[in-house]
Amino acid sequence: GPRLGPPTTSERRVTYEPMLRRPSPAPVWALLCLIALIVFATPADAQTAPPPGQPWPAKAWILVDADTGKVLDAFNEHEALPPASTQKIMTALVAAEKLSRDATFTIGTTAAAQAAMRIGMAPGQQWPLDAALHSLMMVSANDAAYALAEAASGSVEAFAADMNAAAARYGMVDSRFADPAGFDGIEGFSGGSRVSAYDLAIAARNFLAIPELTAIVALREYRFDGPDGLPHVLYNHNKLLARYPGATGLKTGYTSLAGSTFVGTATRDGRRMIAVVLNTTNMYGISAALLDKGFATPADAPGLGAVLPAVRVQAFQPVKAVAVPGM
Repeated sequence: GPRLGPPTTSERRVTYEPMLRRPSPAPVWALLCLIALIVFATPADAQTAPPPGQPWPAKAWILVDADTGKVLDAFNEHEALPPASTQKIMTALVAAEKLSRDATFTIGTTAAAQAAMRIGMAPGQQWPLDAALHSLMMVSANDAAYALAEAASGSVEAFAADMNAAAARYGMVDSRFADPAGFDGIEGFSGGSRVSAYDLAIAARNFLAIPELTAIVALREYRFDGPDGLPHVLYNHNKLLARYPGATGLKTGYTSLAGSTFVGTATRDGRRMIAVVLNTTNMYGISAALLDKGFATPADAPGLGAVLPAVRVQAFQPVKAVAVPGM
């Protein structure tokens, strides 16, 4: 059955962040990747499809104009893949929908036992939502992910159901959500989530509609005094914030099964872009090339023709106890 407790010591070695470096690819593949990235980064029409048979150094990606929802570029965007810690975008969304801004909650034994990265939650501590969300999104704290799931829905299993209900409401079409932290395989609750680049872009666009969440992921550093009585300093794992002009977020991820995953957002000249890259060895390089392509694309360009669903997140709203038939 699904794993409800913490991973074993052997499981922890392959699942947690910060992102571990994957072995260097063979020289031939590295050369092909470099050539592909150079071609990819070259300015081109936003609707130009990848050349037939061209090797691309990522399993899937998508570029979206966050303001209009228009898809400007995409590759394999509807394949549901392990998201690693980009899963935490959805975890934050559903927690924000089900908890009040000033919520505090008690940490349980399951959350406290999660593997690193972790903020150091202990059973019985009372954590405020704000500190938990900063820990979740800036340093990818897995204990915070499980604590938020249990606080929002009562159990990890119920939270998975709530995430999937929210995904349907947001208009996601490819994905199944399970583990709130992004663990996968035998380590992940119910085998972990499987999420497409398209659906992660939908999640990111809804995330950007919540000012409290958007402010968190734009921070490079955050300090707070924890319920453990200790001062905490969080340094954002997202290195794009320091490397890409206009970068505003959003979330990194890595597991051995998912590879490196990334959702990046940026703003320039009043326009906002979302880039999602899944299973890659060069998440910042590819994301930067995608974002450059987005800002170089005229605002009135049609893109690929697809448009993401309208934003439907309802953050910090009273939650109705009775489900509405047909919803």
